[in-house]
Amino acid sequence: MPSPPPSKDALLRHPKIDFQNHMVLVVAHEPNCFIDLEIVGVKFEGKVMQVLCRYGEPGPIVQKVIRHGAYCAVVVNRFDGDVVFIRNSD
Repeated sequence: MPSPPPSKDALLRHPKIDFQNHMVLVVAHEPNCFIDLEIVGVKFEGKVMQVLCRYGEPGPIVQKVIRHGAYCAVVVNRFDGDVVFIRNSD
């Protein structure tokens, strides 16, 4: 079973986020860190923020990896309404 690659995660550098004006959107997949995971867009439908997400399909070996999750996080302008995450099917 392969080990997960070393993390190059920018969050490990503890960036300052102004939560008065911004918010963090996060999508996660556990237990497989080898899934291709991406936030591909944000759109607004009335008073709802829709976050479009894409998940890649795992290959045969990565289906055996356990306990190492993956996530994608982005900082966006603050939105004080409902947030819905939608799997993009492109």
